[in-house]
Amino acid sequence: MAGGHEQQVTPRVPRYFGLPHDSATEARVAANMADRASASAAAAQEAAEQSQLETKVDGTNDQEEEEKQIIEAPAVAGGRSFEQVSDLVLELQASHKREVEELQQEQQREIKELKRQLAEAQRQSKSESPAGTEPVVDSLAYSSVEQQKQQFIKFVTGALKGKDSPEYKQLYHFLLKCFTDSDNNFDGRIGFLEFEMLIEIAASLPRRFGYAPSTPELYKTDSERLSTRRVLYNTLRSAPAGSSTTWQVKDSNDFVSFSTWLEYVLGHIKEKAAQLRDVDKRSPWDSTKEEFRNFVICAARSRQTQEFKQFYYFVLKCFTDADNDMDGRIDAQQFDRVIDIAAAAPRRWGLAPTTSDMYANDKERIEARTTIFRSLDKKGTGFIEFDTWLEYIYEHICAKVTAMGEVTTMPSPAFNAARSGMSSYSSCPFAP
Repeated sequence: MAGGHEQQVTPRVPRYFGLPHDSATEARVAANMADRASASAAAAQEAAEQSQLETKVDGTNDQEEEEKQIIEAPAVAGGRSFEQVSDLVLELQASHKREVEELQQEQQREIKELKRQLAEAQRQSKSESPAGTEPVVDSLAYSSVEQQKQQFIKFVTGALKGKDSPEYKQLYHFLLKCFTDSDNNFDGRIGFLEFEMLIEIAASLPRRFGYAPSTPELYKTDSERLSTRRVLYNTLRSAPAGSSTTWQVKDSNDFVSFSTWLEYVLGHIKEKAAQLRDVDKRSPWDSTKEEFRNFVICAARSRQTQEFKQFYYFVLKCFTDADNDMDGRIDAQQFDRVIDIAAAAPRRWGLAPTTSDMYANDKERIEARTTIFRSLDKKGTGFIEFDTWLEYIYEHICAKVTAMGEVTTMPSPAFNAARSGMSSYSSCPFAP
């Protein structure tokens, strides 16, 4: 290369076959070779183009043949195309069925595993808590009040042993639930109106067993209740440091915090724990005739006794057992049933006559009890509520106790009709 231009190179002709090596001869030979090379290249290019054209034509013919076969397929297949479609549908149905069965089996395995995990969690929970402590806070059915009273006593005494006890942890969460249930505006603290609700919620547990007086037993009027609880509320939200109480609040607040509430209740429980008396593990309905008789007498003497509160849950169970359609009320036919349910206990000890001793036949029994039912159904609705049943049966046992001469002063009304927002209960009408 010179001056930036390519230099033409003349092909050199091999010197063989004894040819002369002059310049003219070499030029002719080179020209001849170049012509042959050009001809060969042109022929090769033409052959390649011909081959591509043939390939394209063949491809077009193949595509046309395939399209023709597709178009003519139904005609060629005839009736066999429907059979093929039917087989495909059956295959798809079988595949779908297999998928559904596999999904159901997988769901059953998951349910089985969840049940196993739940059973394991329940087993661990029972092993961590002493027997009888867990049901006290979670569910207090009226079907076994005496047994639960025993559990409640163990629960309270166990909670006072220390923060490491399972009972204390359970008490902590119970009081926390009372607190959050009363916190209506979800601000994490309790105002006075919420404090009123908080007291009632927390007191429902010991009241169930007669270990705490009801609100009407504590206060004669609503004004007295509000003023007394206002004093307690103000004390809790601004308890001075160094006071004699077990709970301390450093600063004055316009609310009661959970920690203050917790400390107050713990101190209150310690004061009341000494008053908890153990009870016989046997229910009055499973005890002796004399014990059952004494139980009924104590229940008739006052609505504020533990025996009356236990009697309350007993007649409630009778009511719900008779309410077989579970609508919260009983009709005349269910009233006939509830009488027999409630009378089973005194009849066991010969303290109440049998149905056959009282009535000559079923018709007479039904007519007599229907008359009683109508006297209770003062509005003529065809039903009576639990409160009506409670009053009727309580007045009945009060009359029996009075007839035995065991009670000379019958219970005073549990509620005063003049008090706003309070129901009115009368004392036993058979009192002397």
